[in-house]
Formats: sequence, structure tokens, C-alpha cells
Amino acid sequence: MDQIDEALGELSNARDQFEQSGRQEPRLNPLEGHVLLLKKKYTRAAPLLEQGVQECPEDARCWSDLGVIKAAEGDLKTARNAFDRALAIDRDLAVVWHNRGFLNLKEGDWDQALVDLQMAADLAPHDPQVAKDLARVKHHVQQERQGKP
Repeated sequence: MDQIDEALGELSNARDQFEQSGRQEPRLNPLEGHVLLLKKKYTRAAPLLEQGVQECPEDARCWSDLGVIKAAEGDLKTARNAFDRALAIDRDLAVVWHNRGFLNLKEGDWDQALVDLQMAADLAPHDPQVAKDLARVKHHVQQERQGKP
């Protein structure tokens, strides 16, 4: 069992304990949704994240996770709205800039992707994945500007 599966088990146990005591903990939905997103279980994650943004509307990470789900489902407008909402809450979350950068790539807007990924790199200078993605987009944009395919 890996750490993600362990986290799912712990969240399930916590949910059961809250239910047995007649209480609810709204922060469990965004947490469980995030863990399911990491497992690429989008169908199970989506309703938890949708409920999470209703229960915890100031949770920027939950909005960002919802944006990832919506982008994967092909609902790019809702994904953009979710990323923009996350950035309105917390402009210092590199993951949101990174996720929105990929949405821009999906939409074919390489220049805006470059802006967003640069912001992610500025906020997370030691993140190797962000650096790799930024370098790839920079290279593509430079090639385009030079008229090379």
C-alpha cells in the first residue's frame, strides 16, 4: 500500500468517526478530492471537490484541484474559472499558476502559458517539474517566433 492509499484510508476513517459522532467536517471533502485526484480517480474526486468549494469557498487549492478535474473532462471554461478563483484567493500558489499554464497549452495559447509557467517558476524556483515545463514552453515559443515548426 502506498502513501496515497494510506491517506485515503485515513480520510475514510476520519469521515466515519465524524459521522458516528453526528458531526461533519467540511475540510474532508477537499482533502479526499485531492487524494483521489492524485490517484487519477476523477469521477470520484469531482463531486467531493465541487462540494468542497461550496463548503470551503476560500480554499484556493480546492478550486485549483477542481480546475484540473474540469480541464480533464474537457470543460475548459469552468476549469479557467476555477483557476482564476483560486488565484483571486491566493496569488502565491505556484501549483495554480502551473495548472493554469497547462490549461493555456490545452487551449493553444503558448504565450499565456509561458507567462503562467514563469510565475509558477518564480514562486517555486526549486521545483524540477515546473522548471522542465517552463523550459519546454520557452523553447516552443522561441521556435515559433523564429518561424520554425
